Amino acid sequence: MEILLTGSNGFVGSHLRQHFTANNHRVRRLVRSQPKGDDQFLWVPDQQKIDEEALKNVDVVVHLAGENILGMWTQKKKNAIMESRRQSTQLIAQKINEMSQPPKLLINASAIGYYGNCGDQIVDETASKGSGFLAEVCDEWEKATALAEEKGVRVVKLRIGIVLGTAGGPLQKMLLPFKLGLGGRLGNGKQYMSWISIDDIAGMVDYIIENDNVTGAVNACAPNPVTNLELTKTLGKALFRPTIFPVPRFPFKIVAREMSEEVMFSSTRATPKKILDAGYVFQHNYLQEALKHLLKK
Repeated sequence: MEILLTGSNGFVGSHLRQHFTANNHRVRRLVRSQPKGDDQFLWVPDQQKIDEEALKNVDVVVHLAGENILGMWTQKKKNAIMESRRQSTQLIAQKINEMSQPPKLLINASAIGYYGNCGDQIVDETASKGSGFLAEVCDEWEKATALAEEKGVRVVKLRIGIVLGTAGGPLQKMLLPFKLGLGGRLGNGKQYMSWISIDDIAGMVDYIIENDNVTGAVNACAPNPVTNLELTKTLGKALFRPTIFPVPRFPFKIVAREMSEEVMFSSTRATPKKILDAGYVFQHNYLQEALKHLLKK
């Protein structure tokens, strides 16, 4: 297949690029700097510019690009987080809408942040939007696909959880302190974390491509979310290290404020009902088995 990929240099994007190539798909990449190969095409989303050759004869578009959400949420940073997603998605959807032969499928990244802070409540794809900045971002991000849907293109809005892998993402950042025996829960550790292994992200994307009945919002997270305390203990056990140094909440409230509350201490207990009902079989259902597999790599 011909697959157009954005965010191809990120943790998830680079893994998908390698995965697609290994499975004999041809990958085109939208890049923001001068293209350096036949597989790269220039786009400048904030100027609504894109090399339209990138979309010709493409079967699937996988759109992952967006400003990193970590860091101090100044108003400038928040605008970048929102507009990088809204503008880029609107541009892709608009170009798809204008095509006489559009792609068959648009897989557009979103996040479980759509549900906001849910405490212990279990949420699936039927749950309504929560409150908070990230919920607003995800809502606008998903709405920006409208022109592609109007064209009749199948659109899947992949609400991605915490992606676990050793090549990037939060697990990579946690490994060194945990290996040094300095790991510990965040705050009281009661907040739920809806995780997914990097292998299941690739597996789900494959399954979505192959199954036309999967459409709309899809939670990309494993069936068994865990609390931060459970994650801490399980990772410590996998590394044979103690986890006795809890990370207090108040320094983050002072330094990172809103970001820490919505990213680090927010609780989202999401389940992947739609993809399970569609027949997808997870490679890693439980955190312990996922970490055991990932840490062997």
